[in-house]
Amino acid sequence: MREDIFSRPSELIYFQTSKDIYETGEDLWFKAYQLDVQTFGLSDKSKTLYLQMINPKDSVVWQEKYQDGIANGIKGGIIIGENIGKY
Repeated sequence: MREDIFSRPSELIYFQTSKDIYETGEDLWFKAYQLDVQTFGLSDKSKTLYLQMINPKDSVVWQEKYQDGIANGIKGGIIIGENIGKY
């Protein structure tokens, strides 16, 4: 039982976008929060957040690495280009 507790993640990412469906040429605005899984409060355990967008063929079409301020949430955005497609 004790090993099971230590094998579980201690954090999760809450990812929020400005809308549900995006098309080519649109801006995708997002907020990401790193939360403690037990309290659901903001967590500062991890220092780096990696975000990826993966297409239906399992290819990475966008990725970004965030290191500053992830304990307080990250705000960002990308333009949905031709290489990304429709989601």
